[in-house]
Amino acid sequence: MSPYCSLKAMVIELQPPQVLQKNKKFACKLRHLVADGLAIHQYPFEMSVNLIDEETAAQVMEQNSAPFRFSGHIQNNKVLSSFNDTSKQLVVRMSNLSLTKTDEDRGRNAVVANEKLCMFFSAPIQIKFPSMREAVVVVKTISLPIVIITHGKQESDAEGTIFWDNAFSEMRRKPFFITTAVPLFILLDRLDLIWKKRSKEEVMAKQRINEEPRGLDKIARKFLTEKLFRHCDVNPFTTVNWNQFQKENVCQSQEKITFSFWKYFYNIMKLTCSEHMNEIWNAGHIYGFVGREESEKLLKNAKCATGTFLFRFSQSVLGAVSISCRTHGDRFGQVVVGHFKPDTIKTFRERMSLVDTVRKMKQLVYFYPNIPKQNVVGEAAQSGQVSWYVDKPVDM
Repeated sequence: MSPYCSLKAMVIELQPPQVLQKNKKFACKLRHLVADGLAIHQYPFEMSVNLIDEETAAQVMEQNSAPFRFSGHIQNNKVLSSFNDTSKQLVVRMSNLSLTKTDEDRGRNAVVANEKLCMFFSAPIQIKFPSMREAVVVVKTISLPIVIITHGKQESDAEGTIFWDNAFSEMRRKPFFITTAVPLFILLDRLDLIWKKRSKEEVMAKQRINEEPRGLDKIARKFLTEKLFRHCDVNPFTTVNWNQFQKENVCQSQEKITFSFWKYFYNIMKLTCSEHMNEIWNAGHIYGFVGREESEKLLKNAKCATGTFLFRFSQSVLGAVSISCRTHGDRFGQVVVGHFKPDTIKTFRERMSLVDTVRKMKQLVYFYPNIPKQNVVGEAAQSGQVSWYVDKPVDM
């Protein structure tokens, strides 16, 4: 077995968070695949981790011997390896890591959420050959790309950078080169994958083992296409570029929107895959991807009874869902559809859950198109309490 094997055998089992907030603790785990080969396990080695930029990452990949430039300071960044005699695993567990300082040369005006860095792991390992000759080799590896943020408001932009990189990067690339444009159908497929992944995480966290995550159907894809191109009659091979995805404001005919396509998508995904909506979304009872005007057309259909309602994602409030409901006709006999004030994760957490909202609002009778609400959410509790939704604003 050659020293080359020991150089390439260090793998990262637990990656650091790809969106990493400064001064927030995180952990990593590495494993050496050779383990007891070349007597590596007999000599515990010290693994260190540092933050590096794209240029330095390229030096690491090219085995460049030039001095590396670190881009920040990580607390508790040196740990000794350990060997398990039973499992024969040689591992390095790095816990209580914390990025306390970033490169001051980045400056205050740097576009933080678009800058990709990574963790650089290195350790001198002592090996012993069958001839009893000994040598020391330095193993090096890097993590997946990371975006550093300093506060929560940068989260969605940082997540967009990481999503684009994970979705469209190629094998054996130079760190961290990525294409700037992709076909629409591929983008929609990747958005579907991340939506299902986030939904699956919530399903597993709540141990709903028989529940399948619901992704983006044709209605959702048509809606998202219209968000990107202002109309839905678009060739699926039409390309979507990075600026269109992450930078440009979403255009709406009636309301002035000041957020990007990704920011809009990310926040409704975060809402839908949260504990407040995930189960009822997966069950197919959240319509979601429909505009205000289209929801009125659906609910004014002659087959819909008074009290029929649907949930739609707000187009004016980030990460919010609104209820549109068919109400009693006006004095002229015209069907009227009311739209209730949008709710967010915060309002569901602080005031009332989505399920209790549906239970206690007497105006809501049927999930669109004709499903009695008690079949979905059960009967309202007879607690005698007055719901705050009694006075929930409605726009006719």
